[in-house]
Parts: sequence; C-alpha cells; structure tokens
Amino acid sequence: MRSVTLALCMLLVSGAAFAQSPAPADQGQTAAPTAAAPTTPAPSTKKAANPRRVQCQQDGRAKGLKGSDLRSSVKDCVAAANTSCRQKASDQNLKGSARRDFMKTCVS
Repeated sequence: MRSVTLALCMLLVSGAAFAQSPAPADQGQTAAPTAAAPTTPAPSTKKAANPRRVQCQQDGRAKGLKGSDLRSSVKDCVAAANTSCRQKASDQNLKGSARRDFMKTCVS
C-alpha cells in the first residue's frame, strides 16, 4: 500500500513538472513579418478618482502631511464633507432619487 501511494505521488509531481515545461521552438521556420495592426487604447478599468478625496489629498499635502498623517487627514476631511452633504440634503427634505442625485453633485 505504501508503494502505491508513493507511486501516485510521484506521478502527480512529475505530471506537474511536465506541464510547466516550455513548448519547443520551431528551428527551421521563421515567422514572416506582418504589418503592425492599428491598436486602440484599452479602456481604463481604473475608477475615476473621487473629486472630494482628491481635493482633501491636495489640502493635506499643502499642509505638509505625509504617510499615515496624510491618510488620516484625508479620511477625516472626506467624512466631514459627507456629513455636510447629508445635512444639506436633510435640510432640503430630499428623498429617494432626488437625494441620490443631490449627493452625487454635492461632492464635486
């Protein structure tokens, strides 16, 4: 039983080793040069930076903050801005989609 288990383990390990080996290159054939196809820029998958956060970062950097002090300052600044916008929305008695639209524009 022990030898069967050992043989199975060796088979699995050797299979993984062969799967990682590179494909052999064709020695006699070379690829013909092709015309460069026009490339379109890939759409950016990165989200646009939150304008409120960017402004808070600029303010923190202007104060000379760096590292964890800057991150803490930005976090507090963004929280204060959110609170201010929520308060304005409540003062105007906005509900539902009107409130959501206001909150989106309040920040920028």
